[in-house]
Amino acid sequence: SQMSLKSFLWGVFLKQPFSCVGSAHPPGTVCPSKAKKALSRSASQIDLQIQANQGTMAVPAPFKMRIVQYNVLSSKLCSPDFFSGYDPAVLSARNRSKLLMKQLEQFIEAKAVICLQEIDNDFRADLTVFFIHRNYLLIGESYGRFKHLGVGIAVPLDVFRVECFRCPNGNVEWAQLVPQSSDLTMGFTDKLQGITPDDFTELNTSVHNRSSPMVCAKLVHLQTETSVTVATYHCPCLYQYPRRMLAFIAMAFRLAQTHADVFDAPLVFCGDLNSTPDSKMIELVRSGTLPKEDEAWFAVPNFDFLFNLPRSMRSVYEHFQGKDPPATTWVTTEKSDFKGTLDFIFVDRDPFVVADVRPVTEETISEPLPSLDQPSDHIAIWADLIVSKQAAP
Repeated sequence: SQMSLKSFLWGVFLKQPFSCVGSAHPPGTVCPSKAKKALSRSASQIDLQIQANQGTMAVPAPFKMRIVQYNVLSSKLCSPDFFSGYDPAVLSARNRSKLLMKQLEQFIEAKAVICLQEIDNDFRADLTVFFIHRNYLLIGESYGRFKHLGVGIAVPLDVFRVECFRCPNGNVEWAQLVPQSSDLTMGFTDKLQGITPDDFTELNTSVHNRSSPMVCAKLVHLQTETSVTVATYHCPCLYQYPRRMLAFIAMAFRLAQTHADVFDAPLVFCGDLNSTPDSKMIELVRSGTLPKEDEAWFAVPNFDFLFNLPRSMRSVYEHFQGKDPPATTWVTTEKSDFKGTLDFIFVDRDPFVVADVRPVTEETISEPLPSLDQPSDHIAIWADLIVSKQAAP
């Protein structure tokens, strides 16, 4: 009936979290200023909404969005000592900054949501002004001893509004689950499989002490009022310690999925995960779990969270074309020569439809990066997503 629909609309309205951008209020709690404005809407406005819907609840219309994943290479990490043999002009911060802005223009023209990693302080100031002039909002977090790293999401404000965002940290989550005291830790190590107590203690200390923040933002599409959660993350580069990387990635996806649940908006997760498509870390994300009998990893009753994410997610490239790109980075140094895929875009299995992706072939990266036409040691990848309906993740 019309009266029951009115009651329903008021009930839905009053349950909104009313969180503000930058608000100190925890997710799901009331932001007084926003709540006051919202509750000032009169009953007559609700009546008009009922009449417009002709007694039925409207299903949010589908919309299309482009999501970009791009590690832009921190200037502090782009040193001649590491990139030995490279043309100095390629490594110049000024040249790279100009080239980066040029690269970003194509994504801004497409009104894309842009996820960035390795935004150092030098780049952050320039990027913030750059995006402001194009009606974009850059939100993010700096970290590292010299704030030489950072993650961020650039949002086109004429397409989305930023309902709220958070910058959770994986090592904080870990600290709440795993004790750091050696006496307490020993209560875990006597149950270890596939790892020695000393290795476990070293892993535990490393994860406790390593800051690895991410950004989670709830974006609302202005035309349809449909919400999505966008998260971005840069996994610490610890190739020699794969268990640590597993811990960081497990924590990052668990945090992102938890925030998406709180935001009540399905999740798009972009990041430089420093893991290849055939790694255990990516297997965990794709399947949502790892087999505990695999002795290459450790199994402890208290560590079930490492092997079981709230849900699995799918890679947009694998879903669209059957496999991930052959390479998103190519770096040559005196000690190594690596060409492979470390960058990913993952989405919840519902309600996203992958309409297109940036074509990436073996020939896309034809020389080691950065180069005269590529400002970073990674290329940008993107996907066009159709959000087909509003659904809880």
